[in-house]
Amino acid sequence: MSKIKIANSNGTITNASLDSNGEYRVYEEDDPSAILKQNAYERNHTSGVYRGKGTETSAKKIGSISPVMMLNLIEQGIFWDDKKLMAWFNDLDNYLWRTTEKVRH
Repeated sequence: MSKIKIANSNGTITNASLDSNGEYRVYEEDDPSAILKQNAYERNHTSGVYRGKGTETSAKKIGSISPVMMLNLIEQGIFWDDKKLMAWFNDLDNYLWRTTEKVRH
């Protein structure tokens, strides 16, 4: 079996392999370490950006995810649903993807 790995500029790795049937299998995997390191920095050194209700920049950044994680969330029906996405970010298993502390009201 022949294998190829290509490091992409967006932090993902594209893998291609030739299986025993002569067919190529291509998939991407993440190396999210740079994103997670930046998220930790932002969690510890910023309080989020908020510039006023109703403005173009009124949204508060709560996290950063990798391209492959985004595709996984789209496939699961989470990414485009604001409530599901917020619940995903609030899950303790996904804490490292947050750039702000979770606030309980």
